[in-house]
Amino acid sequence: AVLSLGGLLAKEGARSTVLTFFGGIPAKSRPHLWDLLCGFLNSNDAIQARERENQKALELLNVPQKNIVNLPFLGKSYRKWFGASDEKLKAVMLAELMKYIRTRSSEELNIFAPALEVHKDHRLLKTVLLSAIPLLQKENIKFFLYQDLPYSYAIPASRLEPERVSKNTQLTMVPVPLSDAEVSMKLDAIEAYKSQLGTLELLSGRNLTSKVKRFASKQASQFDVPTGYC
Repeated sequence: AVLSLGGLLAKEGARSTVLTFFGGIPAKSRPHLWDLLCGFLNSNDAIQARERENQKALELLNVPQKNIVNLPFLGKSYRKWFGASDEKLKAVMLAELMKYIRTRSSEELNIFAPALEVHKDHRLLKTVLLSAIPLLQKENIKFFLYQDLPYSYAIPASRLEPERVSKNTQLTMVPVPLSDAEVSMKLDAIEAYKSQLGTLELLSGRNLTSKVKRFASKQASQFDVPTGYC
């Protein structure tokens, strides 16, 4: 959410809630390769460290503590050993999302989920969002699929509206202009993810925050927004 929507959170953080669906800790530790690459021998230590980093990043973006919500579903790295099937998981996740929405039924809501399907967990979240739309057509809610970094770096804007999203769902591109200050806040928040940042940069051979900034600048030119970034 921070890597993709950190600039929007810099604008709206005080009014935002971030639901981390895959915050669950396996009953039995078994580190995934990504955990090992990030320096963790214990999967539970890795998950707890990421939760602390997430907390710090969202605090930098002014998301209130009470609006940082970690749900207990297991990420894909751990489900193969400990979790439910994806079909069952989708149903439970949808129920959890609907339960949360019902607690905010008196408010106007914008709900965001990842647009791309490269990462299995992101694909699940996208499916859950699309499943929620017909159930909430009469509610005061808008739905958004956000540009999913780092996967969307290599995908032209013309391909960010894939037909397979839904035959019944019409998409409109919505660029979000960002000020210099908002971009700076986003980059500071990305830096909070110390346990993963170094490994991501090592694998890509690039400074991640510099890449994010250049990408936001390139898109501002592409979409002709009135600021230097979007």
